[in-house]
Amino acid sequence: MGTESATPWEEMVKELAGLTPSEQIDRLINLAVKGVPPAIELLLEHMSSLDPVVHKAIFDRMSKKADVDFWEILIEFCATGLWKGMTVTIAPPSSPLNRSLRLQTKALCLSKMPPEVKKAQVEALLQLLDSKDAETRYLAAELLGEMGASEAIQKLLEALETEDPKAKVAVLNALGKIGSPDTLEVIKEHLYHPHKDVHKAAAEALSNIGSDAIPVLKEAASDTDDHIRWHAAKALQHIHDEDVVPIFISLLDDPNYGVRWLAVDGLVSLGEAVIPPLLEELAKGEANLWFRQSAFVVLNRVAGPRLRKHLEPLLESLKHPESTAAVPLYARKALDAISGIELARIKAEKKSIREPYSVTQYPSGKLEAEEEVPSLLLPLQFNPYRCYHCGGASPTENPSPADQCPYCGYHLRTCYNCVYYENSGCLLDQPYVVSSAVPGNRCPHFRFKKTEIKFQGTKSS
Repeated sequence: MGTESATPWEEMVKELAGLTPSEQIDRLINLAVKGVPPAIELLLEHMSSLDPVVHKAIFDRMSKKADVDFWEILIEFCATGLWKGMTVTIAPPSSPLNRSLRLQTKALCLSKMPPEVKKAQVEALLQLLDSKDAETRYLAAELLGEMGASEAIQKLLEALETEDPKAKVAVLNALGKIGSPDTLEVIKEHLYHPHKDVHKAAAEALSNIGSDAIPVLKEAASDTDDHIRWHAAKALQHIHDEDVVPIFISLLDDPNYGVRWLAVDGLVSLGEAVIPPLLEELAKGEANLWFRQSAFVVLNRVAGPRLRKHLEPLLESLKHPESTAAVPLYARKALDAISGIELARIKAEKKSIREPYSVTQYPSGKLEAEEEVPSLLLPLQFNPYRCYHCGGASPTENPSPADQCPYCGYHLRTCYNCVYYENSGCLLDQPYVVSSAVPGNRCPHFRFKKTEIKFQGTKSS
């Protein structure tokens, strides 16, 4: 995407001056999409406004834009901190203000929108999956997953063919959040990927899909690789379904300590319904020491007062290795004793995509009258006095020693904001001022350094 030649600030001011605030915002957004640098600077300036009325007006208009190009540019900005490949003067990529704007942008993308706007967002994200910039691709996959965009599944599956492990992780996370059983076979292949982050992401994706993924995780739980079994057990912990009980029981004597205790925690989380099948296994008389130790912890933590009295002899025998022969007998007796007691059942929980993020809460009420936003763009003056630390606009050009940046809290009256300070030194040769706790905070020569907007911007390479 190339940029048009810069429109002079004066021309933009003249064009917008005769419009209502709502029309000004729409026109400003359109100019920013075209790559007009003054419009980009002013749009981001008002996106960072501390005035809730101004803030709400900007974001309300943005949330009604069913424009694919707009969302593509905005999401690229969220990923890179660059607007159409240009550095924004008031908020370069590494500044706290830029990071704040990017977080606000992400929140806006994930807030509830009209169907036509959400459709435009998804289309923009699908295009960005092919971006040359890696961070943009990762963010596009993440947002598609957070949105639960099932229409993106095919494109995400194609993106999964990359060799980049980080990209695979982003796509697997997205597929897991979308939660379609149709993706199980592809995710299963990545469960055995040699890169640890990839097979971890595959396991987490399967846990997000839920009960439909149990057969795949059951197979992984019997793999010869400790890491695969561990991730399978960890994923099963997040699936509340009775079908995971026999899998966890089979892992109670796993040779890997970590896998055994994941199985223990998994059974405990399912409650007293796991007791009968566990007693059945102990009654077979085939349990080894590891299994008996694990079973003791599960029964001890799960059994309430009404069941514990029937399990006491078994629990006592599980404590002592010399009582191994008695374990099957006591397990059978306990099973018979609790057979008439009604136990809480394990109800499968249907997985669903979590609620989208919400944008910042604004004061209630609608902006029904144009005069409610009188200061939005008029007189259309850029505030050149910016905090050196975050780039936020200073409320004054002559701050007192007590004045602090409303965005980041740093002192405004300091050497770093002064015209006489360059390259870690004071041009007026005031070393005692520079070396104070807040350099230049009480200097009588302080003059606020102005930020000059470079309208041509800086294109990324």
